[in-house]
Amino acid sequence: CNRRKCRTEYSSRKYTFFFGCRLGCAKNLHLAYAWLNRCGQKQILNETECGSATVIRFHVHFRQLVATTLEETDQIIGGEGIDVQVD
Repeated sequence: CNRRKCRTEYSSRKYTFFFGCRLGCAKNLHLAYAWLNRCGQKQILNETECGSATVIRFHVHFRQLVATTLEETDQIIGGEGIDVQVD
């Protein structure tokens, strides 16, 4: 907040997937980028110099994030004027 009386500061990570993570922003994004590109865990370990527990924990978090997002969104098959047959 820019008001002189307020002087409140907020974390850019608050209310995000990365809240509470002690890694830097660049390291978080590097882990996410490597996961999205389906890099193997050994490759990620070598590139990021993170510990194996950290890499595994991030893989689990990313999978959970994607699974939660897929569960919450409606899956529409077909569209207007399109007949869909599900076997």
